[in-house]
Amino acid sequence: MPQGFEGLAESQARLYFFDLVRWAADLHTAQARVQNAFASLKREFDDVFPRSKLQIYPRCRPLHGPTALYWGDLISLRRRDPQTRELETRRVFRYLKGAFQVGWVHTIAKRNDRVDRFQDFDHRRLALNGASRALLSALAQFRNATVRKFPLGSSPTLVPSGLDPDVCIEVPEIPEGSLPRTLPPRLAYFLRSAWVGAFTLALAEVESSELIAEVGRNPSASDLRLDLTERRKPGFFRRIRWIHVPTGSVIEKLTDRLMRQLHVKEGIRPVMSLKERKRRRLAKSLARTADALDAIREKCQEAQAAFSDGMERAKVILLRTSDGESSTLPAAS
Repeated sequence: MPQGFEGLAESQARLYFFDLVRWAADLHTAQARVQNAFASLKREFDDVFPRSKLQIYPRCRPLHGPTALYWGDLISLRRRDPQTRELETRRVFRYLKGAFQVGWVHTIAKRNDRVDRFQDFDHRRLALNGASRALLSALAQFRNATVRKFPLGSSPTLVPSGLDPDVCIEVPEIPEGSLPRTLPPRLAYFLRSAWVGAFTLALAEVESSELIAEVGRNPSASDLRLDLTERRKPGFFRRIRWIHVPTGSVIEKLTDRLMRQLHVKEGIRPVMSLKERKRRRLAKSLARTADALDAIREKCQEAQAAFSDGMERAKVILLRTSDGESSTLPAAS
């Protein structure tokens, strides 16, 4: 591939990569806000019910921190120190399985007069848990679509050319300064794989344009031309396909039988068959990389929508008035 084409592929890959960086940064920011909301709701609960045995508490996952709030029964455990032989008392949470039950307020908290307030905390807890779950799902999709599909091998990373399967193209270095320093190492690692995916997609698009030009320069194949569809933003998917010029019809696969039906000259058929093999390799690369990046985009959009909805619902406390209607009060800060 000419050096100019490699430079064009790198420039196009930068545009795709900056979108991925922005989505990753938004996910990280949203996750930090949800974790702060967990801590805020926990503090508010402790202020309202300072000595309650029925508590909400966070559970943590490795590499993620607090990911959800659960209901628990605060119990005391006593153990004897093996060295001093003295009894030690430790207070721990016993996880209460399942959805919130009003009976817990009566039997554990002993606060029959505050059932509505406990339910309010549970509604807000569920809203934050839903937002956190959506963000974790998006992060998992980010990992699956980058590290697992575009693993970082030996340096430098090489990707196969769609025009010549025996040729590999070196992936340029990741754009300097493109990774925010606030991102955790795990997300930065995902983005390094995402850069390989972005370059692979851009390279397939540039090589498709080169193949289209090759076919166009052949006067014996004037009735057939290749076409690269436009990208429908915000998606990444594009198709490279054959067009029968006299009829304007789209040809999905250019087989030898079809070329005979279209009265393609016998001497040019082997050449067109070679172009078809190149087209198929490029079409596969376009579909594979575009599907991966589109999956990230869709999951990130879903996560941001769930995050906004969950944070909004967690801000409001639902209180029941004496006439049975519902009223709202701002959540305590």
